[in-house]
Amino acid sequence: MESFVVSIGQMRCDLNDIKANEGKIIRWLELSAENKSSLLVLPELSLTGYRYFDGEDQTGMSERIQASLANISNASVNTGVNVLIGYPMFCAEGVYIVSSYIEKGEIIASHKKINLCNYAQYVEHLHFVSGDTVTCAHTKKANFGVLLCEDAWHPINAIVAAQNGAEVILNPSAASVTHGGDREACLESWTKIAAGTAFFTTSFVIMCNQAGSKSGGFYMGGSYILDPVGNFTMRPLSEDEELAHVALDGGLLAEIRSRRPLVANERMNIYAKYCKEK
Repeated sequence: MESFVVSIGQMRCDLNDIKANEGKIIRWLELSAENKSSLLVLPELSLTGYRYFDGEDQTGMSERIQASLANISNASVNTGVNVLIGYPMFCAEGVYIVSSYIEKGEIIASHKKINLCNYAQYVEHLHFVSGDTVTCAHTKKANFGVLLCEDAWHPINAIVAAQNGAEVILNPSAASVTHGGDREACLESWTKIAAGTAFFTTSFVIMCNQAGSKSGGFYMGGSYILDPVGNFTMRPLSEDEELAHVALDGGLLAEIRSRRPLVANERMNIYAKYCKEK
């Protein structure tokens, strides 16, 4: 992994206003370039907003998403900044929650959310179908494992991503709370999970969350970056929309993995006999 600057786009997404979200993303790509960033990370379903299915106008949504992805890809080429962007993908078997890594105008990896959230205030299982592949985007700067929100609460996803070469775990999210007083406790749970993930995969972990109010509550923001020993490289942002630019140290990653070769020493081949199909 090289050292590089990453930009965290903690968006307040406009529900189903794809053009407005596209315009903001393109502006943020330009600002990221001005700050010498190599990658802009955006939240889960950043192009449509998380509850896109609550919107009145879903006519031609797939076509509008593809048109915006093309415009954002062009902006990525023009600015020289890669981008991780979230959107719903409409397929014959249903709708996937997807996050795609765009490099030089091309989608080089797309992650379909593996673990749909079906508890608390979340009902993803009623609107989406689940993916079945752990995703890693291999780039010149670094190898990026992609997890989507709830995926991070299931440690096997990050372990397999690291086994497939991930050095940085990207975790776009749309985590929300129904009451403002719950934000700190929820964020604490998220950071505990992420710190453990960073430590046992010896990887940087980047959580980029949505911000802003929603029906019945609000997205809690609080995006952060943890280093390969689980310490904050960037402390949690506020609950408001923010764009932050942070340098990641490739030398630190190499030093930690050399001193503590947990990923290299994993014996993944022995576990298949314990796994049963549901």
